[in-house]
Amino acid sequence: MTADAAAPDVLDELRATVRSFAQHLGGTQLARRAIESPTPGFDPDAWRLLCEQLGIATLGLPEDLGGVGGLRELVAVAEVFGESLLAIPFFGSTVLAGQVLARCGDAAHSTLEKMSEGTICALATSPPFGGQPQLSLVTDGTVSGHVPTVINAPEADVLIAVTAEAVVRVDLPDPGCEVTRLRTLDLTRSIGSVTLRNAACTILHPVDHAAVVRPALEMAALALAAEQLGGSQACLSMTVDYVKERRQFSRTIGSFQAIKHTLADVLIKIELARSALSRALEVESDGPRFAEAAAVARIWCNEAYRFASAEAIQLHGGIGFTWEHDAHLYFRRARSDAQLLGNTADWREHLAQTLQWA
Repeated sequence: MTADAAAPDVLDELRATVRSFAQHLGGTQLARRAIESPTPGFDPDAWRLLCEQLGIATLGLPEDLGGVGGLRELVAVAEVFGESLLAIPFFGSTVLAGQVLARCGDAAHSTLEKMSEGTICALATSPPFGGQPQLSLVTDGTVSGHVPTVINAPEADVLIAVTAEAVVRVDLPDPGCEVTRLRTLDLTRSIGSVTLRNAACTILHPVDHAAVVRPALEMAALALAAEQLGGSQACLSMTVDYVKERRQFSRTIGSFQAIKHTLADVLIKIELARSALSRALEVESDGPRFAEAAAVARIWCNEAYRFASAEAIQLHGGIGFTWEHDAHLYFRRARSDAQLLGNTADWREHLAQTLQWA
């Protein structure tokens, strides 16, 4: 990534381009259609267009591996996708699986090349905080085990599995791999459980949590924080627009002090989250400091989204509680995101250990 690529005006232009494209696809209306489709939480047409026209599939991956852009570009796009709630495998494939593959050396090149063409990868791994390996590699080149939640597993073409011994690739479908689509609180993100019974696999890299898994999950946590920031801003924007129009007692409700103060509190949390995210980007090349900053960003963005999505429903009044309004889609996403890659308590504990407070 060059200095020019990371310039604020270039990032703003990137956000504007992706935002315009997302709106052209239908924005939250596209998300609603995906909810009611045969593949809930996934829109294959939207993903194909984003890969073909914007090269989203390998965003944030090294250029020598066919990637484009860096962490700043990845975060900028994640923020826009958080605003629009597009039902696409960006986080599960591009971010989670992609960041692990990028650290697996030459053995992962062919998989990354397929990703650039739209192949969807899903990452099956144990929980990031204190989780024991749930998959085991057998000497005959097969893998077995069960992972209860894998993002984008139902539509994945390739499963990237982190076992106790190695990072392996399982090409799907495979008779030894059973994927069950889960109906979760967030209807716009596809999640499934994966059970492997002697599934054929290809070893990509020996497991090295310090060099492969942990840095990938830290970058994924930052991308997730950016999604949360984008969702928080969307909640604030639509609520501000609503209170400027809704009238009660011959006045717009936005003129009431209680409404103003609540929205000011939402804005403060969002700006704190934005600052934390910016700080993490500033120290991306400094491993220990980046780990600390990523944890702080995850904590603040989690809190901002939780608060903004809840207040959006309350301040919209009766309409905010209906299925027809978008508020519940953001609320569901906020609550679901709060548990992905560890919850706030997990990240606070991780931060304390990183700072050697615990």
